[in-house]
Amino acid sequence: MSGTDHPSRQDLRDALMLMSIVHALVAGLAWALTPLLTALQRRRTLQSARTGGGSPAERAVAALRGAVILRLALLEAPALLGLIICLLAVATGQMREQGLYWLNAVSAVLFIAFAALSFPTRERVETLLRARFLD
Repeated sequence: MSGTDHPSRQDLRDALMLMSIVHALVAGLAWALTPLLTALQRRRTLQSARTGGGSPAERAVAALRGAVILRLALLEAPALLGLIICLLAVATGQMREQGLYWLNAVSAVLFIAFAALSFPTRERVETLLRARFLD
């Protein structure tokens, strides 16, 4: 293929399908590893904070903040990748031919729903702190 040739429809389909498969693997891995990595990060933050200053509640809030940031960052990456694949499919006209590419947007919808439903509100943080330190 020379510098002025455009990729064929089959080349575009193959590239989008490969990106969709990679996206599915990355999204599955992110959703599977997020609870484990979040728990490990929270435990490490609490252990390092035990030697530092501050009240137990401050240490717990710091651990919670770090865990939330890590969890959302891990899930944001496949969400953005899925949206980029959808954008490429629309821009190249492949979305009309193969509507299956819309499935790449599912990770973004799940990310938004998860973030909205699990975001640490004041009540959730208070409940967590009470369960952690008053029981």
